[in-house]
Amino acid sequence: SLILNDLKQISTAIVVYGGEVGKTILNDLKEKNIPTIGIPVDGESRVNVKISSSSETAINLPSPKMDENSFNNLLKEIENIPSESILVISGRLKGIISIDMANTLMKITLKNKLKVILDISDSEYVSMLNYPNYEELGILSNIEIKDATDMISINKACEKLSNLGVKRILVSLGRLGAYYYENRLENFFIQTHQVNTHNTVGAGDSLLGAFIFYYAE
Repeated sequence: SLILNDLKQISTAIVVYGGEVGKTILNDLKEKNIPTIGIPVDGESRVNVKISSSSETAINLPSPKMDENSFNNLLKEIENIPSESILVISGRLKGIISIDMANTLMKITLKNKLKVILDISDSEYVSMLNYPNYEELGILSNIEIKDATDMISINKACEKLSNLGVKRILVSLGRLGAYYYENRLENFFIQTHQVNTHNTVGAGDSLLGAFIFYYAE
Protein backbone atom coordinates (compact mmCIF):
# COMPACT_ATOMS: atom_id res chain seq x y z
CA SER A 1 0.00 0.00 0.00
CA LEU A 2 2.89 2.40 0.67
CA ILE A 3 4.26 1.89 -2.84
CA LEU A 4 0.83 2.18 -4.44
CA ASN A 5 0.16 5.32 -2.44
CA ASP A 6 3.37 6.89 -3.80
CA LEU A 7 2.17 5.99 -7.31
CA LYS A 8 -1.21 7.68 -6.61
CA GLN A 9 -3.07 4.37 -6.73
CA ILE A 10 -5.73 4.01 -4.03
CA SER A 11 -5.65 0.80 -2.01
CA THR A 12 -6.83 -0.40 1.38
CA ALA A 13 -4.45 -2.09 3.81
CA ILE A 14 -5.99 -4.86 5.91
CA VAL A 15 -3.49 -5.26 8.73
CA VAL A 16 -3.45 -8.22 11.11
CA TYR A 17 -1.57 -6.70 14.03
CA GLY A 18 -0.62 -7.34 17.63
CA GLY A 19 1.06 -5.47 20.47
CA GLU A 20 2.98 -2.19 20.32
CA VAL A 21 4.79 -3.13 17.12
CA GLY A 22 1.46 -3.74 15.39
CA LYS A 23 0.01 -0.46 16.66
CA THR A 24 3.05 1.39 15.32
CA ILE A 25 2.56 -0.14 11.85
CA LEU A 26 -1.15 0.66 11.91
CA ASN A 27 -0.63 4.25 13.01
CA ASP A 28 2.13 4.80 10.45
CA LEU A 29 -0.21 3.79 7.63
CA LYS A 30 -2.98 6.03 8.93
CA GLU A 31 -0.61 8.99 9.26
CA LYS A 32 0.22 8.56 5.57
CA ASN A 33 -3.54 8.76 4.83
CA ILE A 34 -3.69 5.18 3.56
CA PRO A 35 -7.14 3.61 4.09
CA THR A 36 -6.48 1.00 6.77
CA ILE A 37 -8.50 -1.74 8.47
CA GLY A 38 -6.97 -3.29 11.58
CA ILE A 39 -7.57 -6.87 12.71
CA PRO A 40 -6.16 -7.21 16.25
CA VAL A 41 -4.66 -10.49 17.48
CA ASP A 42 -3.01 -11.60 20.70
CA GLY A 43 0.78 -11.42 20.72
CA GLU A 44 3.30 -9.11 19.08
CA SER A 45 3.55 -8.43 15.35
CA ARG A 46 6.61 -9.98 13.75
CA VAL A 47 9.89 -8.07 13.86
CA ASN A 48 12.41 -8.64 11.06
CA VAL A 49 16.06 -7.72 11.61
CA LYS A 50 18.37 -7.17 8.63
CA ILE A 51 22.15 -7.11 9.12
CA SER A 52 24.01 -5.64 6.13
CA SER A 53 27.79 -5.95 5.77
CA SER A 54 29.75 -7.83 3.10
CA SER A 55 26.67 -10.07 2.96
CA GLU A 56 23.12 -9.67 4.21
CA THR A 57 21.66 -11.63 7.10
CA ALA A 58 17.96 -11.74 7.92
CA ILE A 59 16.57 -12.63 11.36
CA ASN A 60 12.79 -13.04 11.19
CA LEU A 61 10.93 -13.53 14.45
CA PRO A 62 7.71 -15.60 14.56
CA SER A 63 4.32 -14.04 13.85
CA PRO A 64 1.37 -14.23 16.26
CA LYS A 65 -1.26 -16.84 15.53
CA MET A 66 -4.85 -15.93 14.67
CA ASP A 67 -7.65 -17.30 16.82
CA GLU A 68 -11.10 -18.09 15.44
CA ASN A 69 -12.54 -14.70 16.42
CA SER A 70 -9.84 -12.62 14.70
CA PHE A 71 -9.94 -14.91 11.66
CA ASN A 72 -13.70 -14.44 11.32
CA ASN A 73 -13.19 -10.67 11.51
CA LEU A 74 -10.69 -10.96 8.66
CA LEU A 75 -13.14 -13.01 6.58
CA LYS A 76 -15.85 -10.37 7.03
CA GLU A 77 -13.55 -7.69 5.63
CA ILE A 78 -12.55 -9.87 2.67
CA GLU A 79 -16.19 -10.71 1.93
CA ASN A 80 -16.86 -6.96 1.60
CA ILE A 81 -14.21 -6.49 -1.10
CA PRO A 82 -15.85 -5.80 -4.50
CA SER A 83 -15.54 -8.60 -7.07
CA GLU A 84 -12.68 -8.38 -9.59
CA SER A 85 -10.58 -6.44 -7.06
CA ILE A 86 -6.93 -7.33 -6.53
CA LEU A 87 -6.21 -8.90 -3.14
CA VAL A 88 -2.58 -9.25 -2.09
CA ILE A 89 -1.91 -11.77 0.69
CA SER A 90 1.51 -11.20 2.22
CA GLY A 91 3.44 -12.81 5.06
CA ARG A 92 2.78 -16.40 6.08
CA LEU A 93 -0.18 -18.75 6.31
CA LYS A 94 1.29 -21.93 7.79
CA GLY A 95 1.64 -21.69 11.54
CA ILE A 96 -0.49 -18.53 11.64
CA ILE A 97 -3.83 -20.04 10.68
CA SER A 98 -4.93 -23.66 10.41
CA ILE A 99 -5.16 -25.51 7.10
CA ASP A 100 -8.96 -25.41 7.35
CA MET A 101 -8.84 -21.64 7.87
CA ALA A 102 -6.53 -21.20 4.87
CA ASN A 103 -8.83 -23.30 2.68
CA THR A 104 -11.84 -21.27 3.81
CA LEU A 105 -10.02 -18.03 3.04
CA MET A 106 -9.12 -19.12 -0.50
CA LYS A 107 -12.65 -20.44 -1.18
CA ILE A 108 -14.08 -17.02 -0.33
CA THR A 109 -11.66 -15.28 -2.70
CA LEU A 110 -12.76 -17.64 -5.49
CA LYS A 111 -16.44 -17.20 -4.68
CA ASN A 112 -16.12 -13.40 -4.73
CA LYS A 113 -14.02 -13.48 -7.92
CA LEU A 114 -11.07 -11.69 -6.37
CA LYS A 115 -7.76 -11.50 -8.24
CA VAL A 116 -5.44 -12.99 -5.64
CA ILE A 117 -1.71 -12.28 -5.52
CA LEU A 118 0.23 -14.49 -3.11
CA ASP A 119 3.34 -12.86 -1.66
CA ILE A 120 3.97 -15.70 0.76
CA SER A 121 6.72 -18.28 0.85
CA ASP A 122 4.79 -21.32 2.02
CA SER A 123 1.70 -21.72 -0.13
CA GLU A 124 0.81 -23.76 -3.20
CA TYR A 125 -2.66 -22.24 -3.54
CA VAL A 126 -3.86 -21.33 -7.03
CA SER A 127 -3.81 -17.58 -7.64
CA MET A 128 -3.72 -14.88 -10.29
CA LEU A 129 -0.06 -14.30 -9.44
CA ASN A 130 2.52 -15.98 -7.23
CA TYR A 131 5.45 -13.80 -6.22
CA PRO A 132 8.31 -15.89 -4.79
CA ASN A 133 12.05 -15.33 -4.84
CA TYR A 134 14.03 -18.08 -6.56
CA GLU A 135 14.66 -19.94 -3.27
CA GLU A 136 10.95 -19.90 -2.38
CA LEU A 137 10.13 -21.01 -5.93
CA GLY A 138 12.36 -24.04 -5.44
CA ILE A 139 10.53 -24.94 -2.22
CA LEU A 140 7.08 -24.48 -3.76
CA SER A 141 7.90 -26.56 -6.83
CA ASN A 142 10.18 -29.10 -5.11
CA ILE A 143 12.77 -28.41 -7.81
CA GLU A 144 16.37 -27.66 -6.89
CA ILE A 145 17.43 -24.17 -8.00
CA LYS A 146 21.16 -23.56 -7.52
CA ASP A 147 21.08 -19.76 -7.61
CA ALA A 148 19.46 -16.78 -9.35
CA THR A 149 21.31 -17.57 -12.60
CA ASP A 150 19.91 -21.12 -12.85
CA MET A 151 17.27 -20.14 -15.41
CA ILE A 152 16.71 -23.70 -16.69
CA SER A 153 15.56 -24.85 -13.24
CA ILE A 154 13.66 -21.60 -12.61
CA ASN A 155 11.74 -22.05 -15.86
CA LYS A 156 10.97 -25.70 -15.04
CA ALA A 157 9.70 -24.68 -11.59
CA CYS A 158 7.48 -21.99 -13.09
CA GLU A 159 6.10 -24.45 -15.63
CA LYS A 160 5.27 -26.90 -12.83
CA LEU A 161 3.34 -24.27 -10.85
CA SER A 162 1.61 -23.15 -14.03
CA ASN A 163 0.44 -26.72 -14.66
CA LEU A 164 -1.02 -26.74 -11.13
CA GLY A 165 -3.19 -23.73 -12.02
CA VAL A 166 -1.15 -20.67 -11.07
CA LYS A 167 -1.90 -18.11 -13.80
CA ARG A 168 1.20 -15.92 -13.50
CA ILE A 169 4.52 -16.12 -11.66
CA LEU A 170 6.85 -13.21 -10.94
CA VAL A 171 10.17 -14.46 -9.58
CA SER A 172 12.48 -12.08 -7.74
CA LEU A 173 16.13 -12.66 -8.68
CA GLY A 174 17.73 -10.06 -6.42
CA ARG A 175 20.28 -7.79 -8.09
CA LEU A 176 19.83 -9.66 -11.41
CA GLY A 177 16.22 -8.51 -11.76
CA ALA A 178 13.11 -10.66 -12.11
CA TYR A 179 11.57 -13.34 -14.31
CA TYR A 180 7.93 -13.22 -15.41
CA TYR A 181 6.20 -16.43 -16.48
CA GLU A 182 2.64 -16.73 -17.77
CA ASN A 183 2.90 -19.75 -20.03
CA ARG A 184 5.48 -21.50 -22.22
CA LEU A 185 5.20 -18.82 -24.89
CA GLU A 186 4.79 -15.75 -22.72
CA ASN A 187 7.73 -15.33 -20.35
CA PHE A 188 10.56 -12.86 -20.15
CA PHE A 189 13.45 -11.62 -18.03
CA ILE A 190 13.32 -8.17 -16.42
CA GLN A 191 16.75 -6.61 -15.98
CA THR A 192 17.38 -4.10 -13.22
CA HIS A 193 19.34 -0.87 -13.26
CA GLN A 194 22.66 -1.50 -11.53
CA VAL A 195 23.12 0.74 -8.47
CA ASN A 196 25.30 0.81 -5.37
CA THR A 197 23.18 -1.08 -2.86
CA HIS A 198 23.23 -0.01 0.78
CA ASN A 199 20.09 -1.78 1.95
CA THR A 200 17.70 -4.13 0.13
CA VAL A 201 14.83 -3.87 2.61
CA GLY A 202 11.62 -3.19 0.69
CA ALA A 203 13.11 -3.95 -2.75
CA GLY A 204 10.77 -6.87 -3.34
CA ASP A 205 7.76 -4.87 -2.11
CA SER A 206 8.68 -2.09 -4.54
CA LEU A 207 8.75 -4.51 -7.47
CA LEU A 208 5.42 -6.06 -6.55
CA GLY A 209 3.83 -2.65 -5.92
CA ALA A 210 4.93 -1.45 -9.36
CA PHE A 211 3.58 -4.63 -10.99
CA ILE A 212 0.20 -4.21 -9.29
CA PHE A 213 0.06 -0.54 -10.30
CA TYR A 214 0.59 -1.27 -13.99
CA TYR A 215 -1.68 -4.32 -13.93
CA ALA A 216 -4.48 -2.26 -12.38
CA GLU A 217 -4.01 0.42 -15.03
